[in-house]
Amino acid sequence: GGGAPPVLPSIHPIHASSHISAFNSSALTEEDVSMARRHPLHLVTVASAFTPKLILLQMSAFYLGYGFRILGMGVGPGSGGENIWGRRLGWKLNALKRFAFSHEVADDDIIVFVDGYDVLMADYPHVLRRKFLEYNRRTGHGMLIAVEHHPKNATLSRYLNSGVIVGFRGSFKMLLKPE
Repeated sequence: GGGAPPVLPSIHPIHASSHISAFNSSALTEEDVSMARRHPLHLVTVASAFTPKLILLQMSAFYLGYGFRILGMGVGPGSGGENIWGRRLGWKLNALKRFAFSHEVADDDIIVFVDGYDVLMADYPHVLRRKFLEYNRRTGHGMLIAVEHHPKNATLSRYLNSGVIVGFRGSFKMLLKPE
């Protein structure tokens, strides 16, 4: 049975600066534009090789208007197909450290470091920036670290992966101090 192939919906990027969302708190304000100038947001992940698991993060970031970087592509553990679980995950932190200490990012810029294979961006960059800056004003903390936790497992492996770390570049530099 021949028939025509299914028509796939097209995906068009939405630029947050020109889009007013129906979601509560997502409408872009003049203050959001000003905050974006003072605190640019950098969405980054680390992967040594391309895998289809990265597509959801890439597409959601693109659709919502994030600038997105994959650090370590083709140069780290796993680029030859070997498993990078365990102690070799320090490579991930070293890739993040190189980025945080690079001249591409200013101390007041916000870095959003996410696990690349099981994360989907669900809101616009200006909303994430606004929420992080409100958290910073309320607590005085320059970094927020969230991990997946399995309380039934009392070993060190109860934290599944790198989760997400959101913070000012200056806070990343303090956390990842050179030796």
